Formats: sequence, C-alpha cells, structure tokens
Amino acid sequence: MADEKAKRIEKIIEIKGFNTKAAFANAIGVTGATLSFIFSGRNNVSQSIIEKITKKFPDVSLEWLMTGKEPMLNTAIPTEGTLFPEISGVNAPLPSETLKYPQENGVKTAEIAGQNTVIQEVIREKIVSKKIVKITVFYDDNTFEEFCK
Repeated sequence: MADEKAKRIEKIIEIKGFNTKAAFANAIGVTGATLSFIFSGRNNVSQSIIEKITKKFPDVSLEWLMTGKEPMLNTAIPTEGTLFPEISGVNAPLPSETLKYPQENGVKTAEIAGQNTVIQEVIREKIVSKKIVKITVFYDDNTFEEFCK
C-alpha cells in the first residue's frame, strides 16, 4: 500500500493534469519504474523525488508534500533566483564604452581614456534586511526537521 507522501504525489499528478504517471515521471526527470515502485509501496518517497517535484512545480508546498499540512499550493510562487546571485561585472568581458548608471543606485563609473577598462565603485547606502522565518533540513535517511522562528 502506498504511503501518504505517495498519495500526495498522486494528487499533484491529478491537479497538474497529467494523463499518465509516466508523463509526470518524465516531467520531473525520473523513470516511470521509480514512481511505480513508490506507488506500489516497494520504495518510499525519497528526498530526491521531493526536490525534483518542488523544483518542477514551485507552487506545490514543500510542507504539504512532506507532512500533508494544508495548503497544498503556495499562494506566492517563488521567483527565479539563487541563494547567492552573481555579482555583475565579475569575470565579465570588459565593455567598449562607459556603462551609465543612475547616481541614485550608488554606482560611480569612470573610463580610462583610450582603453576599454571600466572602473566602478559601488557605494552601498541602503541595505535591505531580510529575516529567515523557516529552515528545513533534510537528512540522508529521508527524514527532515523544520526550524521556525
């Protein structure tokens, strides 16, 4: 018999409109056999499967998928981005002309005459603070722990 996480995955397949479990498996990047083993109860839902589902469908709540706690869908879909965004200009090719930035952004730009070298000085006047509200730690035995503020 399938466990509760497997039942929640079946609900995602239904909500997202997949005609077959194999089509869903293909969409998240696993084999149909992997899902078949989960739904038959032979295998448990792994952390890797959870990560693939939440990456492909960011509107699906990780907390709902792991615990069943509603709501199933996040009301605010995360935007694309990374934990550590790249700093512009680092290891980038040098532009052939001076880049123009508004002064209110705190960027001063200068060009060395006759060269394609741009010198930038970034002044950080305002630092927007964000606060961590929840951290989820996944362990290699397919358990997890949540830390909330």
